[in-house]
Amino acid sequence: MWFNEGISAVHDALVLIREADTARELELLSSHSRPEAPSLAVADVAFPESSRMRSEEYVEWCLQTCRERGVDLFVPGRYREAISEHRARFEELGTRVLVAATPEVLALAERKDLFYASLEGVVPLPEYRVIRTLAEFDEAWAELRPRHRRLCIKPAVGIFGVGFHILNENHDAYEALIGGNGLTVAVDAFRSALAAAREPRRLLLMEYLPGLERSVDCLARDGTLIAAVSRRKRGAFQVLEVEGAAIELAAAIVAKHRLNGLVNVQTRDGRGGPRLLELNARMSGGMLYACCSGVNFPWWSVALALGIRDSSQVPRPQGDLLVAPTTGVRIVGHSSTTGEVPGGMDKSSTIQVASETSLPNGVC
Repeated sequence: MWFNEGISAVHDALVLIREADTARELELLSSHSRPEAPSLAVADVAFPESSRMRSEEYVEWCLQTCRERGVDLFVPGRYREAISEHRARFEELGTRVLVAATPEVLALAERKDLFYASLEGVVPLPEYRVIRTLAEFDEAWAELRPRHRRLCIKPAVGIFGVGFHILNENHDAYEALIGGNGLTVAVDAFRSALAAAREPRRLLLMEYLPGLERSVDCLARDGTLIAAVSRRKRGAFQVLEVEGAAIELAAAIVAKHRLNGLVNVQTRDGRGGPRLLELNARMSGGMLYACCSGVNFPWWSVALALGIRDSSQVPRPQGDLLVAPTTGVRIVGHSSTTGEVPGGMDKSSTIQVASETSLPNGVC
């Protein structure tokens, strides 16, 4: 099975899969455009990929790679939307492609405004308006502000919370700058910036949800939620929950869009309970926390996709757990090394330089 370039959690996923694969049923392949990527150090076979290929060219390279290496399961991170469009071509080679949804739903999840619209009446949503111009902002502000104590703004397309700001009518710009509260912006300053924008983006003006935020890690199979763990932050720790309204909300999204594999649903409490923030149609960066529940999410996602295990065998996750992060590091090469990792690098050549102070299960 092959994981191509993806988020940093790929390293953790490969380690967890290897821990669960005690019978050594799987050979783990990993590729990346950066030779120092940690995932390359833990795979059985590691090889390079070019950072310069466009999506069409990259899909052809992936097809060739699956053909030459006899890949049974391909879990794409990079260009997963383009790869999912060609799933039938991979299946002709005998390669199953594990992606969260159809190409249409994957594209929909990248546009928060369209994704929200697809879920009207399905799950609780924050009240929002789509704006691009100053006139649209002023109209939406006049409509929403009387109904909500605070409003916020965020891009319709974006990840990791980039571009999110709380709008403040009594904003002290100096105190915000010195005090480090970069999430708050004055309404007048935002209006001025929007009026001066040469290429305004599509933005969401929405009610600010003041309650608890949850991150729900989900294992799904063809629209059915098989297992889920909701993570709630408590300072430097996280509390694991295995039931509640946030998980019910995630189950409704999984069913509506027939999601598959590992996905992550972000919620935040408002009036009446949790409301949807966004869907990450991939495993989350905090997936390690969820695995402390007793469910090895990466392992079960690939085991179900390959058909070597059945969903009825997935253990029930344990909740009411307080989980703390630990620090781990790994040697991935030498600082003088340049260029791409040699093609066909196998585990024996990486284990000599691989060293960890803490394995991912130490997060418990």
